[in-house]
Amino acid sequence: MVIKERQISRKMKQLEVLLRRLSANHPKRLTIESDYKKIKAGYKGELEVDYHVGILPQKESLILYDLRLPIDQQYFFQMDTLILTQNFFLILEIKNISGILNFESEQLIRMMNGKEEAFRNPVTQVLKQEMHLKEWIKKHKFPGVPICSLVVISNPSSIMKINPTYTEAIDKVIKADSLFLKLEKIMKQYPVHRLNQRQMKNISNQLMREQNEMISDILTVYQLSENDLIKGVQCPSCFSAPMDRNQGIWICHQCGKRDKHAHFQALHDFSLIYRPVITNRDLRSFLQISSPHIAHSLLTSLNLPYSGTGKNRRYDLSKL
Repeated sequence: MVIKERQISRKMKQLEVLLRRLSANHPKRLTIESDYKKIKAGYKGELEVDYHVGILPQKESLILYDLRLPIDQQYFFQMDTLILTQNFFLILEIKNISGILNFESEQLIRMMNGKEEAFRNPVTQVLKQEMHLKEWIKKHKFPGVPICSLVVISNPSSIMKINPTYTEAIDKVIKADSLFLKLEKIMKQYPVHRLNQRQMKNISNQLMREQNEMISDILTVYQLSENDLIKGVQCPSCFSAPMDRNQGIWICHQCGKRDKHAHFQALHDFSLIYRPVITNRDLRSFLQISSPHIAHSLLTSLNLPYSGTGKNRRYDLSKL
């Protein structure tokens, strides 16, 4: 049973907003496009592996996708997929990398189009995740349970080459379509129940309570300012901005599209790029409208929770 669904990450959504709201010739655009393609490819690879996870026997297992858990007050560790069974826990580190993949003890080297590129060693990554999860279980005084991990290469066209002396990689690195057979071997390796269903539920509940999505100041990450972004309500058809507002309707001056609710996306964009709360003044600046009365009408029509009074009233966009 899936306890935590996989979702598009906040950073991926933030990059989508930046790509819609940066000019085509902006000097940071190529970097952001490159980062977006990598994150999108990773997400696509995770979905590919999720298909194979989905056909596993799920009656006795709990599945959590995209977990980010605290190590202490400052640091966190992440797991692409965590499968809880009564006999063992299984961590999946998913990589969607094409080309010829050479696994060495220090790093992963990808050969493609005659060029070599070094990546962080995913085997080392997943071993660290094992260690952190064991510490997390011990910290919460849950019963000890064997923790296994695999590196799953989701790209079917990639070719894996593992150094024959690198036994950990030989044991842990698999292609996505081998997941079922590998899991069968792990089940035979750990045939004894270590947990009952109630203990499984308690552990999954605690994991969900401590799950913490990473929130970053995306403008600071890419050294952007408010002036770099195209403001205004964007046309949902041609993405031109700003749309004009006339008698409660947003009208695109480029393609003529008319939309009553086009400002919803703009407010989502604001919450992703800036902050999850907005004032009347913030809305007027970002949506490029001059009337405080119209801004007030838009905000009150959304029935959002708010705090403060007058000019200091702040509306909670997380409820949009």
